[in-house]
Amino acid sequence: AHHTDWVILKFNGKEIKRWDYAKDNIPATENFTLEYNMTPTEDGTIEVQGHCNLHGSAGAKTLNFKTSID
Repeated sequence: AHHTDWVILKFNGKEIKRWDYAKDNIPATENFTLEYNMTPTEDGTIEVQGHCNLHGSAGAKTLNFKTSID
């Protein structure tokens, strides 16, 4: 069966968190939520990407944001 084998979270291109899974250690459901708390001190881009052991990845999803209002 297929499963998520990793999820990576990046901030401004640098990996800040990685979740790794194996067939004996997988999320409880197909649709699951991961949480990571951070307080950005600069404008930037958050990028998240997951990978399925059979289907690969659909690519990263990104969110651009500003820490202050101009």
